Amino acid sequence: MFRNYCIGLCCFVITACNGGPWSEVDQNSFIAECKAEGGKTNYCKCYLTNVMEKYPNASDWKQMDFETAVELAKECE
Repeated sequence: MFRNYCIGLCCFVITACNGGPWSEVDQNSFIAECKAEGGKTNYCKCYLTNVMEKYPNASDWKQMDFETAVELAKECE
């Protein structure tokens, strides 16, 4: 039983370090950053939805280029 616990914990740590699905903390951080740059709440939520579709792993969106950002935000204006 202890061995299974250790294996599960190791898998969790490896997954967490490599990025993964968008947690509530990731989403709230994205919204806060968007709002700090002048976005309204509805705009930021729309933009987040589009970014989450394009980048299923939360850690990947920070490598997004400007053209992609504009494309993902276009329908949210």
